[in-house]
Amino acid sequence: MSRVIRDKRYKVWINNNKKIARLHDLTEDPWEQTNLINSEEEAHKKATAKLQQVPNTFPDKDARPLNEPRAASPWDLRLSGN
Repeated sequence: MSRVIRDKRYKVWINNNKKIARLHDLTEDPWEQTNLINSEEEAHKKATAKLQQVPNTFPDKDARPLNEPRAASPWDLRLSGN
């Protein structure tokens, strides 16, 4: 898996072919134990379709393949106990 993208509720893992390989509902499963990619639930299908739009815009070859860490988003789970 080469990329991860997310919104406030869902997180997806993008494979090297720019396709979603894993879908996780961070509200229900913050530890990402259950891959929902094959779920028949309409909400999961909509989330997959919505988030697939992002990798569809990725170039075939990265101009800058090394990614720099970004600051945490306000909705990120705090694991440090703060």
